[in-house]
Amino acid sequence: MKKRLLPAQLFKSAIIKLLILWCRVLAASFALTTHAAAAAEGEPHQKGAKGKNSIVIVTGQFSPLIDESRADKGHISRLVTDIFAQAGITTEFLFVPWGRALRMVELGQEAAVMYYDKNEQRAESFTFSDPMLWDNWVLFHLKERNIHWQRLEDLSVYKIGATISYTYTQEFYHLADENVLSVSWHPYDMQGWKMLLAGRLDIFANTESAWYYVKQEFPPQTLAELVVHPKPLAAQLGHILFSKVHPDGDYFREQFNLGFTRLKKVKTLADYLPDKLGVPWPEITATSVDKRN
Repeated sequence: MKKRLLPAQLFKSAIIKLLILWCRVLAASFALTTHAAAAAEGEPHQKGAKGKNSIVIVTGQFSPLIDESRADKGHISRLVTDIFAQAGITTEFLFVPWGRALRMVELGQEAAVMYYDKNEQRAESFTFSDPMLWDNWVLFHLKERNIHWQRLEDLSVYKIGATISYTYTQEFYHLADENVLSVSWHPYDMQGWKMLLAGRLDIFANTESAWYYVKQEFPPQTLAELVVHPKPLAAQLGHILFSKVHPDGDYFREQFNLGFTRLKKVKTLADYLPDKLGVPWPEITATSVDKRN
């Protein structure tokens, strides 16, 4: 027959059980805390290592060089993908309006934005990859419209179209801000092209490589009306811009430059832009130049 415990004994037994349970809770809590602390020490490296195997590059539409609708995301995107692949990094492209693209990377929301020329203002927020290719800034106009200019001030009599967040010269921006130049700003190139072809603009300032775009968007009879003024505005170099505040910005820039050095040993610019046959890659030390003089 089981012995019946007295009330005092029952109380003592309950206290012992509670103490045992409390010790178990403390032990479990200590183990969990220790595991979490160990994980916290190792987690940044583990996550960083995994995260550094891929990069999201923010960009805007600049078809066909940068084109969200294409499988390879455009000629320049394919080049950038191949460069990072040489360093063992996969790429993903996030397409947003150009102005937003710069702002996102400036704030460190993503590590990189492509592709832009180097200037003093951008140097405050970004570091720059080695230059990828040259491109001239030129003035497109209708063949029927005679455009005469030697200095930018000479263009004050014309209606000019330009795209927000593109890399025009500092003088161009200054004269536009001072209303010396009559500039209509657009978030997308297509708006500028349509206004130019409709006769609502006299000039559309864009890069020479914009010919790739208009050739795929407009019929030959329309292209026949379009010409480029023989006097270029400037020559620019295209770079990947890396955020100064993103924790992996410097790492990705170093890996990009490493991959680019490797790629240039096995590929030519014409492998990505067929009309650049025989054109060399830009020198690492090359800088953009004003070509108006």
